[in-house]
Amino acid sequence: MVDKPVIMANFQRFRGGEDYIQSGICLHITDSHDLLAALDKALYDPSVRTQMTNARGSFIQRYFYRLDGHSAERVVDALESVERQISHAAPNHSFQAS
Repeated sequence: MVDKPVIMANFQRFRGGEDYIQSGICLHITDSHDLLAALDKALYDPSVRTQMTNARGSFIQRYFYRLDGHSAERVVDALESVERQISHAAPNHSFQAS
């Protein structure tokens, strides 16, 4: 999630991306005729850019937690915690990767 304006162009009207659209981090268009207007808003309308920037911060906090380069360590810590819980609940079983 870089700090750039985003336009979600869904000309085929595929399902998906609702979280992005509803969060306000992007402009959403479904008709190619709306592309120039969306570009103009995304690049030159300060209120639209501010709204997308503010929404982006909330979106990142909600879905990505932290962008600090340590996500793999948190995954390992979580897996080790689960393994410890399993070991305490069933001491005769051990967690081993195949």
